[in-house]
Amino acid sequence: MPDRPPARPSTCPSVQPSPGSPVTDRTATSSSSASVARSGAVSLLGSGFSALMGFVLTFVLARSLGDAGAGVVLQVMAVFMIVISVARLGMDTASVWYLPRLVDEDQDQIRSALAVALGTALLAALAAGTAVWLLAPLLAPEPEVREALRACAWLVPAASTFLIALACTRALGGIGPYIAIGSIAVPLARPVLVLVAVAVGGTATTASLAWASPFLLGLLAALAVLVGQVRRHERRGGRPGRLRPRRAVLRPMLGFAGPRVVATSLEQALVWVDVLLVGAIAGSAAAGVYGSASRFLSAALLIDTAMRTVVTPLFSRLMWREDLAGVRSLFTRSTTWLVLFSTPVNVMLFVYAPLVLGWLGPEFVEGATVMRVLAVGMAVILCAGSVHSLLLMSGRSGLAAANKAAALTLNVVGNLLLVPVAGIEGAAAVWAACMLLDAVLATVQVRRATGVRLAPLPLLRAGVIGLVSFGVPTAAATWLLGQSVAALLAGGLVATVAFAGWVVADRRALHLDELRALRPGKRDEG
Repeated sequence: MPDRPPARPSTCPSVQPSPGSPVTDRTATSSSSASVARSGAVSLLGSGFSALMGFVLTFVLARSLGDAGAGVVLQVMAVFMIVISVARLGMDTASVWYLPRLVDEDQDQIRSALAVALGTALLAALAAGTAVWLLAPLLAPEPEVREALRACAWLVPAASTFLIALACTRALGGIGPYIAIGSIAVPLARPVLVLVAVAVGGTATTASLAWASPFLLGLLAALAVLVGQVRRHERRGGRPGRLRPRRAVLRPMLGFAGPRVVATSLEQALVWVDVLLVGAIAGSAAAGVYGSASRFLSAALLIDTAMRTVVTPLFSRLMWREDLAGVRSLFTRSTTWLVLFSTPVNVMLFVYAPLVLGWLGPEFVEGATVMRVLAVGMAVILCAGSVHSLLLMSGRSGLAAANKAAALTLNVVGNLLLVPVAGIEGAAAVWAACMLLDAVLATVQVRRATGVRLAPLPLLRAGVIGLVSFGVPTAAATWLLGQSVAALLAGGLVATVAFAGWVVADRRALHLDELRALRPGKRDEG
């Protein structure tokens, strides 16, 4: 197939009781959960806006270029995102894992860590961009896709470095800039620039270039934010750092990032390889329909993106302090909220798939079954919560890479076998199966390595609330009014009221009382 207030969230109380005491556990858990609630709400707004812009981009591509033209751009996006996932060398995740520890203890080493992350990945990205230009005939059999790839190849270094710099702003305590740049500015610029490019007579190649160009602007903004963050942390630590990479920094970052090079590449391949395989086997028009249908699932992922953005650095700190009780509580509560608020989105996409895809054009309605298969798969997969982030923050990046390799193998083999006989519906089933495999493997590994597991009853309660409150009214509205805007509005309105009432009545069991921390004027401690 994707973010806090100025103060940095703290997982520790300002006055610390003896380690392991009940007071410590209760206070740390409360502080972590409150931080997630406050930061998660802001992150959710950013993720929601980014998802909305993704829908707008899909609509612009579909309505202006048709299924074949949209398929060309989506295939370029697929190659581009897979390539920059390799070029990042795993330094985005390594930075989120390592930098929060320097913020707490060794502020004078932050510059050195940034030099390692940005410098090594920039060199790799320059090589990757050159490789895309040279290997375009092998990466894209169709001439139009090949031309668009070569037009965008020079932006690979900017895109890769941007994503690492953006991850560093989050690791250094900058959810606000992370959202403003990564979830608002760049996603907003894409459909606007694509629309302008098409309006002046541009082709799919021009539209592809318009999609990729905001990476460069985002890079400049992220670097400006990083300069300010580094200076602020160094002032707090009392001494400036040096850019020269230190062995004490280089070794742990490269050691962590090594397996992430493979894992991150495999993650992006899992998201995009099915689009490429559908395009290669069934043509750009089929890739356009399949890719457009799958893009709508980003709505179900926005809650997941918001939660992972906030909890990943917190997992790192809690694991570093060996606070497994805090990790377990944070993991269960964030996953409960994820299931609670993502299930209604999946239900709506399942019920109204033909209507939603019809807005893109009549040729896209054939992707309705694809959307429904993906919605069911997504609902099941999200029950694992941020298990992948927890696996990584526990230091098991090698296991994460092995999981992605297994899932990607299933993806490629499954698509090669099913797409020729089952078309894009087969591709959707394969994607759901490989993502489920990835989630199951990570869940088992986290349980064995750390002893942390999810409490099932809160998840079941959250899932039932979303499924019943949205499933019954929307199914009834569709049965009475058919696939129509009237059915969408009527069913959605009744479902929202039922969902809100049920959530309010069950707020204590769902731990939603902690969302009171979102009141204006509340700030993170520390």
